Amino acid sequence: MTSTPRSPLRRFERWLVGIFMATLVFVLERLVMRQIRKKEAARDTSTAGAVTVGEG
Repeated sequence: MTSTPRSPLRRFERWLVGIFMATLVFVLERLVMRQIRKKEAARDTSTAGAVTVGEG
């Protein structure tokens, strides 16, 4: 492995890839959290209106 200094272009490319990956992770996390909240809300509304056998 050679110890040549990294070119500014290579460093800029790595920086851009890092920004892109961070943005992608942020968007995916938001989507997953929204789906989890939707499922919890749907479960809560269906549970609230459910009829339990033996009660009433």
